Amino acid sequence: MQPKFEISSNLGFFILLETLMDIYRKFVKTISHYIYQNEAD
Repeated sequence: MQPKFEISSNLGFFILLETLMDIYRKFVKTISHYIYQNEAD
C-alpha cells in the first residue's frame, strides 16, 4: 500500500471535480445570459 499515491490521486480527483464545477457554472451563466438576451429582444 502506498498512502502517498492515494492522497495524490484523491487530490487530483478533487481538482478535477472543482474544474468541472467551474466549467459547469460558466456554462450555466453563459446559457442563462443568452436566454435572457433573447427574451429581452
